[in-house]
Amino acid sequence: MPPARASPTHFLCLPLASAQLSRSMAAFRADVSSGFALPPGAVRPTGTLHLTLGVMNLSQADRLQQALEVLSSLHHQQSQQQQQQDEEDPGSSSSTTTTTRGRMRKRTRVCVLRGLHSMTSASKTSVLYAAPSSDAANDDGDDDGGLHALCEALRRPFRDGGLLLDDHDGDNDRPLLLHATILNTIYVKRQHHQQQHLMSGGGGGGGGGDQHLHQSSSGNASSSRSSSSGRKKKKVPGRRNKLLIDATDLMAKYDGHVWANDVAIDKLAICRMGARKKKKKLEGEGGRTKEEEEDDDEEEEEDEAYEVLAEADI
Repeated sequence: MPPARASPTHFLCLPLASAQLSRSMAAFRADVSSGFALPPGAVRPTGTLHLTLGVMNLSQADRLQQALEVLSSLHHQQSQQQQQQDEEDPGSSSSTTTTTRGRMRKRTRVCVLRGLHSMTSASKTSVLYAAPSSDAANDDGDDDGGLHALCEALRRPFRDGGLLLDDHDGDNDRPLLLHATILNTIYVKRQHHQQQHLMSGGGGGGGGGDQHLHQSSSGNASSSRSSSSGRKKKKVPGRRNKLLIDATDLMAKYDGHVWANDVAIDKLAICRMGARKKKKKLEGEGGRTKEEEEDDDEEEEEDEAYEVLAEADI
């Protein structure tokens, strides 16, 4: 059993990465900081993008071992299913062909990230995300091409083993909302939190409508005005004030926007909470890194990523 009132230490996810996605995120970061006057630190680093399937507390050795065993068993199940499909394929007459066909099937399991959505009111939100779906070429008749069903199947053994936290809403299972977080103001540096109001340009142009960003010390959207009772809200130690933005115009501009249509869904990972900074080499001419070019100083771009405790091919 998890510790009483346990906080999550790890999460189960499908990592998301592609060159197209990296370019889209870079362009979006530039757009929100110039065209919408939002802090660029609110845009999530490309290395952190993923689809969360559940959160866990693995602070106890037995629960950690249990999670690793579940992940390993899922990998073996996926491998056996793939092998069975290859053996039943009448066109697979050799191990080489079988392997090649198997890899082709894995390569075609890709994810499309589209649009910009909020889990709360667009006028007072702190998190914006892109919605995933499978490639239309692999659509089996489901709205998301079977991606949601796949994710439910992958998380089920962890849920059945009691590893997932906050997986129930009363007596009912909490529905899985697949989302790739694109923007989260909780990561904005403190100096921006000290500003009572920031302007968000309308429709991607630089002109400023009266669209303020509000501060809130709770998880709910709140106005920057004092409450009618005149009582001050009690601050919770260790809780960072939440910056709420009016994302109406931003969401309208990116409605239907395709962030990437080639993101491979081929790994299931258990990651540790809390992204860590890393350095990403920038490529120079001819595919060489900057440090390989004699006349250029080493140039690096800062990124972040979550520490992967374990991962398995799916």
